[in-house]
Amino acid sequence: MSSHRGGAKWKQGVDGCIFLPSLACVGDETPNEPNTVSKVVPKGSYDEIAENFLQTHFPNLVAGKGVLIAQKRCTPVFKTSNIVMSQELQHILMRKMLRMPKNQQKMRGPCVKLAHTTPELYTNFVMEQYDKTFTQYMNTNSLKDYFKVLRNALNAAVGLTPDTEGSAWVLGIDFHTSNILIRFEETMSSLADWGRVILISNHSDLKAFQKGLQEALEYFHTKGYVKTPTEDAEVFYFRSWFSEKDMTTGKRIAMDYPNFPLFVREALDKILFAEEGDDISKEINIARLTNVVSILNSMKTPYETAFQHKRDAFKANSSHLSDWQTRVEAEIQKDPKHSILEKLKSILEDIMTNTPSSQGELANLINKHLDKELTGFEKYIDVEMLFPPVASSSSSSSSASSGPRAAGSGAEPSIGGRRKTRKNQKRKRNTKKKRSLSS
Repeated sequence: MSSHRGGAKWKQGVDGCIFLPSLACVGDETPNEPNTVSKVVPKGSYDEIAENFLQTHFPNLVAGKGVLIAQKRCTPVFKTSNIVMSQELQHILMRKMLRMPKNQQKMRGPCVKLAHTTPELYTNFVMEQYDKTFTQYMNTNSLKDYFKVLRNALNAAVGLTPDTEGSAWVLGIDFHTSNILIRFEETMSSLADWGRVILISNHSDLKAFQKGLQEALEYFHTKGYVKTPTEDAEVFYFRSWFSEKDMTTGKRIAMDYPNFPLFVREALDKILFAEEGDDISKEINIARLTNVVSILNSMKTPYETAFQHKRDAFKANSSHLSDWQTRVEAEIQKDPKHSILEKLKSILEDIMTNTPSSQGELANLINKHLDKELTGFEKYIDVEMLFPPVASSSSSSSSASSGPRAAGSGAEPSIGGRRKTRKNQKRKRNTKKKRSLSS
């Protein structure tokens, strides 16, 4: 599209406006890498804090592109061409506007509000451009490599909550399918968008865990995502992330939300108000599930909605048939997306029923369900290869012994040890084969 050549507004998220190609940086004459985009957000955003945190505590995930962060951050250079919106973005904003009441119809969002005359108010995140979001991928019929494409993102989701004593955690409470980016050439997916995450500097120490929760809570409150106590509310803190007004009592009550389920929010609130000596090992284990549950739920929900629409349409046209329910279910089961939905549901049910107490347990549980889907991979979640333990004695010695500890977190992490390459494994298999033939 010709309008892209000057760095036009291409897409927008909740917090930022994305330009394609990327914008130049103030005071930096070095051209940006090719095939990059710019995400422009107000200065001091949570994205910037989170990206620094990821770079410091999870360099292996950044290097392996399990998580996507900016190649560089700077003050953007705005030109006249940057005011232009791509046709794709215009159509999206127009559709949203037309769904509003007539007296409220106007284009909204970060791309609309962006003040081009004051670039000093913004940060330019220059990032690698990917081929598609997972949402777009799910809407196509090319589902052959569905779980293979998802592999890298789920590896990262597990890797952000390591077992190592004193290690940092990142809990993503909005890892939906539009925040998973895909590069088809490498059959790879990456987690992106760090505006709604919880950063825990030391998951083994209660005070550090609570500090991370409190800082995130205060930020979410300023953005209007969570509510503080009021007379007409029964829910607040993390439980109030999604709530509705009870028409009988007039009070707001907590509701479930797929990407940030109620049982996770309640566990985080219990950790937030815990005191030294309280047994919150179960809540810590639930917190560990946040990333994976958020991703799998966001993938499951669209399929459930689509199949329900199919049932409703079939009922409207075939309700005169006595066996219409049997017929529509038979049709749905022929759809390749149905088997994916059933697989996602089985993983989620297993995770929530068993509540794995370590990173290794969580990885093994996912492997159990998906190994058959991935011919050519020895493991689906390869914890040993991707998430080596933190080689720092100071972090474990400084962590409070009375802090929250999930079962097994105090022992030597199962993710360490000597790493064997596939080449060595293949050599051993060949040697064994030769010995058996000679004997």
